[in-house]
Amino acid sequence: MAACGEDARIVVPFKPTLFHMSLAKLAIRLYNEFGFEIIEKTLAEMEYGNVPESDEGSPENFPIVRSRVKENLLLIPTILRSKVLTEVERVANEVWGGIGIHNTIDGLDYAKCSLFWRSV
Repeated sequence: MAACGEDARIVVPFKPTLFHMSLAKLAIRLYNEFGFEIIEKTLAEMEYGNVPESDEGSPENFPIVRSRVKENLLLIPTILRSKVLTEVERVANEVWGGIGIHNTIDGLDYAKCSLFWRSV
């Protein structure tokens, strides 16, 4: 339902908090470097101990990558790690959504997709 009169001209701009901006920046960096699946497996291993199925279908360098992910995640407070995982999942979904929308364009290669953080 549209607002009438003078209320129709009132626009409230979205101003993200510093927490949301830093969370988005961290999620983009982690997604670019490791990808969602590796972060999800590593975080599950950190929370629940050694998960036996975490190495199935993983490349042979997974233990090295997992230790690098752990180094990055250990810097984040425990309470915020699940929020970081949720944000990385959102980034991954947006990337795959964009690829799905643009997959009909010939000549585009999505083998390596990097995102860059630009502050406004």
